[in-house]
Amino acid sequence: MMSSSLPQKSQDERLMSRFSILQQMRALVFVFLIGFAIYAAIAAYSFSSAKVNGPLYQQITMGKDLVADVLPPPEYIVESYLVVLQAGLEQSPQRLEQLRQTFDRLRKEYEDRHQYWAHSLPDIPEKKLLLVDSYQPAREFYELSASSYFPALQRGDRHAAEQLLHGQLMSRYDTHRAVIDKIVELTNKRNAAVEQYTEKQVVSFVWLQVAFGVVIILVSGFAARSITRSVVSAFHTCSKIAGRIADGDLSGQVMVSGAGSVRVLLENLARMHDFLCGMVSQISGTASNVASASQQLSGTAAE
Repeated sequence: MMSSSLPQKSQDERLMSRFSILQQMRALVFVFLIGFAIYAAIAAYSFSSAKVNGPLYQQITMGKDLVADVLPPPEYIVESYLVVLQAGLEQSPQRLEQLRQTFDRLRKEYEDRHQYWAHSLPDIPEKKLLLVDSYQPAREFYELSASSYFPALQRGDRHAAEQLLHGQLMSRYDTHRAVIDKIVELTNKRNAAVEQYTEKQVVSFVWLQVAFGVVIILVSGFAARSITRSVVSAFHTCSKIAGRIADGDLSGQVMVSGAGSVRVLLENLARMHDFLCGMVSQISGTASNVASASQQLSGTAAE
């Protein structure tokens, strides 16, 4: 039987066959819009969390600020100056040697960070202040301490050490400190300007995303509407043709157009229409021949 040759529908196909093509297309558009809205919401949340001055950014900067507050900065010789002051008050030779070793370690850390910033810092006003203006008095501070101050303390000449401390060493430190204060002031202003600019860029980018999303939704909606109308219109046309044939109206011709499944369906309808027209024409011809033969037989029988 013909029904036995038809392929069995899957559960998904049986479920979808309960709805019209128009309803299925509308459901597809609805699912797309819901998915796009969820994606936009997740993207907005992630972006707001990771943006400048956002929660994650504030946690990172808080951690850096905490470390900066509890540890002395390597490029600022304040800790080295503290070690020099402690050495001037120390009476124990062993403790004095430990302070000298600490001083040498701090000097090495300062030079290492100086080399780092020499290669990493961009060409901004702070670069000259850090690498030249603050470095020169700091270098002299370290050289005087290593070559004159600590040797004077180690040989017991505290008078010479105090003269160096309150004279040349303090002068170098004050000069270095003044430049560091200026660097901090300029850097804070620059950071504030960068944060303001970044916030404006973030706002612009968010609005650009919103505008782009709206355009996508409008274009997708227009395309879905056009596709739906095209598909539904094609199937309505096929349905009208099939209904006309089923009612026995074989007048006219079936125009084949379009592409894909719709064209195949129209071609099959055209073949069925032509076949039925030919069958009807053949039956009509046969009926005419039978009627003519019957008339001839009747005439012969009458004679």
